[in-house]
Amino acid sequence: MSRLFTLVKKNLLRFFRNPKTVGFLVLMPVVYYSLIGLIFGNTDFGNSTSTYNIGWIDLDNSKADYSIHSNFNLTFIYQVIEGMDGIDLVNYSSEDLAKEAAIEGSIISYVVFPQGFESFLENSSSIKIGFWINDTSTSQNYSLTSFYNFVASMLYPTFRFTFIPNSTIANEILNNFDNFPYDGVLIFNQNFSRGLDNGWNINMSFFYRKGFSKTKNLYVIDVLENQANNYFHSLGSNCSITIPQKY
Repeated sequence: MSRLFTLVKKNLLRFFRNPKTVGFLVLMPVVYYSLIGLIFGNTDFGNSTSTYNIGWIDLDNSKADYSIHSNFNLTFIYQVIEGMDGIDLVNYSSEDLAKEAAIEGSIISYVVFPQGFESFLENSSSIKIGFWINDTSTSQNYSLTSFYNFVASMLYPTFRFTFIPNSTIANEILNNFDNFPYDGVLIFNQNFSRGLDNGWNINMSFFYRKGFSKTKNLYVIDVLENQANNYFHSLGSNCSITIPQKY
């Protein structure tokens, strides 16, 4: 069931990232009812100026960060669809009113955006990574906390990092992924800091939730490896940092 939910969520996110696809979602009922009308002779396809009235119910008071995700703005999506030839969006304050209008024939279909729609898109669009320093060794020259601040800023908003302060919390997350909002946890293993000073081959571990695809897993590992190597090499370390790929 969790795999099915992950697949559904992934496709919904891909769908809604482009407002034109939302227009397609609205147009599908138009095509469907047009075909029914054609079959039963109730649609005049010779009239190229026909306009289809579609109900629009926006029940969402949440707001995405439009400076980052402008396409998540329902007002913007509304304007894109309203600008399409042959579509006239009609605003309704409730689904009941839209349903009445559909029954009466004032509109041929309607679309409902529930409360929390924009925030759901935004919260689900980023890869959420827990950042755990499971290393008691120390470095004279490098700071893992500074790397956390760097990578959290550099990769935002594609990645959203959360610092995990201790092993108790980290182990609880790793043992109960479904109860936490993380897609994965990046772990700095024992003697990582010493390896930075001494130019060793060192590694991090990446644990991910069930349903995290192989393609996405490899993408995340590649990004994190490159960021870590580039960051510490730029500061003078000769180490080689890897994340063993497990799937």
